[in-house]
Amino acid sequence: MYINSMFSMLFLSSNHPVMMIILLMSFTLMTSFKSYLILNNAWFGYTITLIMIGGMMVLFIYMASILPNQKFKISIPTLITSLLIMLLIKHQHIQSWTQNLFNNPMIEFNCSIITIMLTSYLLLTMIIINQSTTHSEGPMRSI
Repeated sequence: MYINSMFSMLFLSSNHPVMMIILLMSFTLMTSFKSYLILNNAWFGYTITLIMIGGMMVLFIYMASILPNQKFKISIPTLITSLLIMLLIKHQHIQSWTQNLFNNPMIEFNCSIITIMLTSYLLLTMIIINQSTTHSEGPMRSI
């Protein structure tokens, strides 16, 4: 809880877009790790991380095109707060990574029908999107 509030304080006190992106990404990684520890399932955290990385790439490219030559300065309060966060992360009680993954299968026999349906849906969606955006037909939006 303390780490999340410190990330929030750092985010509010930062004035450079790169610093904001780094803080948001570290906050997302921390949240996805906590969701893994609570749910014992890494897929939810993995999905959140992938979505946030995609958004961060778009934001980073946009900000790099707007502010290409702005210097990145680290202030003293930001440095002190980040050091406190590192100390809290180091001393926070985190469960062991040595959990045997073979005892917790991701695909169980009871959920195999749902898994097959979701996989078929994703394959069908990919085929439809691929067919609708072929280069021979041109762009989807006309100018």
